[in-house]
Amino acid sequence: MNSDTWKNMTLKQRVQWLLQYYGLKAACVVAAIGVVIYLIFSMLGGNEEEYGLSVLILDDRVGTEKSETLKNEMEELLDCPVEVVSYTSTVMEQMQAFSVRTTAGGIDLMIAPENEMQQLRSNNYFSGDYRLLPEKCRYEKLVYEEAAMGNAAKYIGVARTGENQENATVAMEYLLTIE
Repeated sequence: MNSDTWKNMTLKQRVQWLLQYYGLKAACVVAAIGVVIYLIFSMLGGNEEEYGLSVLILDDRVGTEKSETLKNEMEELLDCPVEVVSYTSTVMEQMQAFSVRTTAGGIDLMIAPENEMQQLRSNNYFSGDYRLLPEKCRYEKLVYEEAAMGNAAKYIGVARTGENQENATVAMEYLLTIE
């Protein structure tokens, strides 16, 4: 199109010509920019849920149902969202995931057998000492019901790297209470 033709066109004709010539290209560019912005925000994790307490249990006998029971009890106690994750201590992939989460500050309170707790303590995972969960404590009642903890005594400790140490300490004291 030459400049004389452009000058002789009305505003409406100019807009129609621009849309006809550049419309599809402009729409593609806008869509591509939108996709890039969406991907950037989704990668930054802006939609992750914030927890007031994240509990890790290393125990083969604690399944989803018992984890949910403990989660509900902790949410009622602390009045905030709680995450309870149960790992099997013998599965290497789960132990690696646990190690990464703990180091990154994603775990506030840990419950595990003595040998795992000793190893974690040697790696400086705790803000203080870990403690033995006594028989007939609230944790045993919530998680095991009629079946006692048995020979595999469990210990509890507040993670040094956790973001919610105050809530973890309150939860630990609550779970240690003998009923």
